[in-house]
Amino acid sequence: MKPQPRRTNLTGQRTKPPSSLRSLAMNGKRNRARQRRGTVAVQLVVALPVLLSLAAITVDVGTLYNTRNDLQRTADAAALSAIGVLAYAGPGVDPVPAARETALDYVRRNHVMGQGVTADPRQDVVFGRAVLDEATGNYVFTPAAAPVNAVRVTVRKTEDSPNGPAPLFFAHVFGRQFSNVSASSTAMVVSTSYVQSDCWDLVPPGQTLICLPGAGGDAGDSDSESDDSGFGTDTTVMIYESALPFFLSQGATVGACECVVGDADDSDDSENNDSGDSDDSDGDGPGTTNNGVPKVQICHVPPGDPSNAHTIVVGQPAVNDHLDHGDTIGACSFGAGSVRIMLIQ
Repeated sequence: MKPQPRRTNLTGQRTKPPSSLRSLAMNGKRNRARQRRGTVAVQLVVALPVLLSLAAITVDVGTLYNTRNDLQRTADAAALSAIGVLAYAGPGVDPVPAARETALDYVRRNHVMGQGVTADPRQDVVFGRAVLDEATGNYVFTPAAAPVNAVRVTVRKTEDSPNGPAPLFFAHVFGRQFSNVSASSTAMVVSTSYVQSDCWDLVPPGQTLICLPGAGGDAGDSDSESDDSGFGTDTTVMIYESALPFFLSQGATVGACECVVGDADDSDDSENNDSGDSDDSDGDGPGTTNNGVPKVQICHVPPGDPSNAHTIVVGQPAVNDHLDHGDTIGACSFGAGSVRIMLIQ
């Protein structure tokens, strides 16, 4: 197509198109601009609900995430504080009421999203027993089971809790104003004190025999003698099943060792050059049998070192001597000897 010649006048100057043509051109430009603006407006109207949805998801999901973190932090702190009371309670004291109140106090002290929260004393603070599931390697918590060695604390922001549900900021556009959020934490105490035992001792429910390497003789007792012929040998000890993972990590093996001479459960301080009584302190002399003498569990408190109190098994004739030295009948509570506190769930 040949280009149109430029329109000129007689003097050679370019002439302007007629005003009608100029008007048509300007109107075309204005119409195209209006069309573009109209298209953008339509796209904005269509995209606005999507943008609002993304804003609601971003803000509200972030809020719920932070709320969940605060609830979990509060539950962890409360569970650890409660099990600490249980672990270090004195002998003959029921620690559960004080432990429950401590858990509630820690819940109140920790704010969730800047607001105070509370917990139901019975529903949200539950004591029970945690036992190792050997098949899975995890601890299983059973509420209200005895003897108590664990506590589960739940902190809730739900419709049926005193704290109410967690508020949402944008989701109310879509008909949701609140969301239920909660977090639980379970803590347990494991007694790492042990009862030095004889190979023939009966094992109570919830306890087990293990072979502790290199702990014979005076390695685990509390007297001052140094002439035990079993010193440095493997020794059979009785522990709570919940403490089994700890002792296995220290090199112990499940089951009793071969019976050895020396002080297999020695913790008395009234011997005279003993060197072969394998169930020492029950008065039946050297040997590997019980000789029919009844045995009693007592809590032995080493003189000047009450924090190292530990459970031992002694023969009936030796009980009065231990009582005279400040020991008490029955196993030590968790507050005596070594313990480990840990979160399990």
